[in-house]
Amino acid sequence: MIRTEKQLRTTRRKYQEAIDAAGQVEESDATGYLAFAEKLKQEIDEYLAIREGRIKFFSIDEVDNLANGLIKARIARRLTQAALAERLGVSEQMVQRDEQGAYERASLSRLAEVADVLGYRLVGELIPEEAMRSGTFTFRIAPLHDISVSSADVISSSQSTLVSNLVGEAGGDAESVTGARRLA
Repeated sequence: MIRTEKQLRTTRRKYQEAIDAAGQVEESDATGYLAFAEKLKQEIDEYLAIREGRIKFFSIDEVDNLANGLIKARIARRLTQAALAERLGVSEQMVQRDEQGAYERASLSRLAEVADVLGYRLVGELIPEEAMRSGTFTFRIAPLHDISVSSADVISSSQSTLVSNLVGEAGGDAESVTGARRLA
């Protein structure tokens, strides 16, 4: 994952080197270079989309992914590591170490402080492992203006009734509410 403008420049350079290398070898050998270049291009595109505000919401499906979410939120806010450090009242090196180490040594209060400074709210569920394995559904209810449901969301008939009831109470319609996703 690209975290800084410097890493963006380096990744762009490596992308071009991989493309150039693919053009200088036999076609059968170019596949590896092209696959590597495609991976780099995806990282570049993701970073630019976040930085330019085209991506603003970040899914955190497990605690181990929280660090990437916080880093992406910083990028979305167009803050450098130095600017985040200043807002947190810590050194730039501390933010660099936190991000490099995926916030593994950060306390829960520290993670919450970073999210607060970035103007993000972490919303989620604490789900028993057996529910995850059995494919049980869970709901995340938030203000209607904060959520949306697409047809890709999976809702069982009994959950559909519950969503309809919730939507009715909130004064909206089923297309404007999200919350049910199959966890498996």
